[in-house]
Amino acid sequence: MRLYHGSDHVIEKPLYGWGRADHDYGSGFYMTQIPERAEEWALLNGSETSVVVNCYELDLSGFSVCSLDTY
Repeated sequence: MRLYHGSDHVIEKPLYGWGRADHDYGSGFYMTQIPERAEEWALLNGSETSVVVNCYELDLSGFSVCSLDTY
């Protein structure tokens, strides 16, 4: 699964437990499957000259995945 994170800098490897506490759902590393949404998030926290859309591949093999699209 490909996931995106919008930021004002490159984040090579996300770290658990980091992030600002003032996000909607608390501290965390927020990602999306939609690159344009990640770009919008980056613009909220930076400027047009510092937008970085970080891309990550998540290997789901061995995991049970609950898709909320079917509910």
